Amino acid sequence: MTAMRLVDSHRGSEETTRVKIGKNCDIHPFVTIGYNGFGIIRDKDTGVPSQLPHFGGVVIGDNVRIGSHTSIERGTKPHTPTTIGNNVMIDSNVVVGHNSTIGEGTIIVSGTVIGGSARIGKNCFIGMNVSILQHIEIGDQVIIAAGAVVTKNVPSGDIVAGIPSRSINDKYNLSNEDRFRMVGY
Repeated sequence: MTAMRLVDSHRGSEETTRVKIGKNCDIHPFVTIGYNGFGIIRDKDTGVPSQLPHFGGVVIGDNVRIGSHTSIERGTKPHTPTTIGNNVMIDSNVVVGHNSTIGEGTIIVSGTVIGGSARIGKNCFIGMNVSILQHIEIGDQVIIAAGAVVTKNVPSGDIVAGIPSRSINDKYNLSNEDRFRMVGY
């Protein structure tokens, strides 16, 4: 377990952020883990925007690869970390929003942006330049085609593509074994 000291720039105070990194992780240069994300709230009376405080941490499992220039935001609540499961492979230039969870064995290709509080299941494959909106839930063994914009929850075993993303699962007759082969298992 690693504890990091960060300066909370919007308040000028120092606080401790907990970042736990598992065994055998490969973290490339220029990766940012455990910073305040872009959680913005507006004052209900004045409409003035301000930074939503991020008090949580980040938990990264074992055997995780994180490519360069990737950012992983810390959770907003003290006991609600952003969580990356075991054996996850994250390419370069990926953003993982606060309080998100990425299930074990998932592969995320470069340029992907995952909004806050998203839940991604196990053994998923997320193609290049995908956008996943906040609070979206993605089941296990889901394939998301490159460039897709995911605006709705995706059930386990589905294949989605497009803007906004839609299921294209009916266009393919794949066995579970073929699906695993498609995502490199």
